[in-house]
Amino acid sequence: MPDPRGRTEDELLQRMRRALKEHRMVRRGDRLLIAVSGGPDSVALLHLTRRLAMEFGLQLSVAHVHHGLRSAAADRDARFVSELAGSMGMPFHIRHADVGRHAARHRLSLEEAGRQLRYRLLKAVADAHGYGPIATGHQADDNAESILMFLLRGSGMQGVSGIEPILEDRWIRPLLGVGKEEILRFLHERGHRYVEDASNKDDRYMRNRIRNELMPLLRERFTPAIRQRLETFSHIVGDENRWIEETVSPWMTSAIVEKTDGRLDLSIDELARHPRPIQRRLLRRAIASVRGNLRRIGFDAVERGLDLLDSKQSAAVCLPGRLRISLERDGCLTLRTGGPEEPEAVSPFAVTIPAPGRYPIPEIGSVMRFSTVPVPSAERLHTAGHGIAFFDMSTIQFPLIVRNFRPGDRFRPLGLQGTQKIKKFFIDRKVPRTERSRIPLVVCGDAVVWIAGQRLDERVRVTASTRQVLQVEWRSAGHDRPVHGNDAY
Repeated sequence: MPDPRGRTEDELLQRMRRALKEHRMVRRGDRLLIAVSGGPDSVALLHLTRRLAMEFGLQLSVAHVHHGLRSAAADRDARFVSELAGSMGMPFHIRHADVGRHAARHRLSLEEAGRQLRYRLLKAVADAHGYGPIATGHQADDNAESILMFLLRGSGMQGVSGIEPILEDRWIRPLLGVGKEEILRFLHERGHRYVEDASNKDDRYMRNRIRNELMPLLRERFTPAIRQRLETFSHIVGDENRWIEETVSPWMTSAIVEKTDGRLDLSIDELARHPRPIQRRLLRRAIASVRGNLRRIGFDAVERGLDLLDSKQSAAVCLPGRLRISLERDGCLTLRTGGPEEPEAVSPFAVTIPAPGRYPIPEIGSVMRFSTVPVPSAERLHTAGHGIAFFDMSTIQFPLIVRNFRPGDRFRPLGLQGTQKIKKFFIDRKVPRTERSRIPLVVCGDAVVWIAGQRLDERVRVTASTRQVLQVEWRSAGHDRPVHGNDAY
């Protein structure tokens, strides 16, 4: 009688087998490096790939990246993966990364810094030891979460196409057709151990909030098949995006005037022949050609480059990744690498403030302190410093939200009666675009009541009738000192 415990395993093996063949992820004789964190997804990937290794003629090895975070827990994860690889007789490679330092140095979120170092170190292991494909444990729920995350960030078709089965002809994701529940059921049925990463429950990270809050809400209140609906959506968008890219290719060839290492000249006349959506695609392709990738190049960056086409004289903009785009007198839009580095914008974040206290904001490396204080003197109000604001407590109701700028945000600047778009406020104050996402906004209900370091909202100011005051301080996480802005409060 067949072992019922093997039903899930057989189904997952069949789907992995189909993915490996359909997307031509591996070739017979490949030396495959499997990235294993110790969590359920990567552990399932390791066990299932081991079952298919002989069938596909693969030689398997294991790699683990120690992120330098969570100290004892991270050491435990590394030991677990090392012992697991040893029990299977597989070569094991470990690399150490200082994610916190990398995040601070390059002004990245911990999540993005970890992703960058993880891919960099895994590739270094593969190159050093002659491995071919690198397999990661991305699964169907990861894909659904990524689609929602890119939607919320305002991404285009490329972003909402979801996770690709193959990236750069090397990174393979054989489990993309398998859901999280199936993975956990397989591990339970077979008694395979794995470790839990506590950071997956930390809702300071956008992906975790999507996983732990938004997806369950959509599943319960709208459709139990939300993951499958998003997967279908990503397939449709992905197919259409690939068709558009193929259609655009001849126009890209026509637009290129000259290309050398680190430089690309595009014909302004050729660009002007096309509507704005096609111009965006052509410029994105040009940027990818010069830089090698489109990382940190969002909608605003592309628009800034295209805005040069409306200039009547020579002009230039500097974009992330040391890219400079200039409008030349010879009728060309010129892209060059090696320009001044522009700071990277921060992804959307939101921190709930249920009561007075100290709240870290890891995305921007700072802390917000909320405390009730006696009514300050008039002198104290006007010499508080850029990183400190005072609110009339009668105008405030917890919970508050600390988040960064969103399109359409408005507030009533201190001293004025009417409202103003925060985007216009930033423009008038000459706040660089990439810096705007790093400035926290304190939100009460639907109202932005403080642009930290910049300006207080008129509706919450301290008056002669104020009886209780809420003091809010924006401080550097590293030195716990006020962060300076452009205005007293």
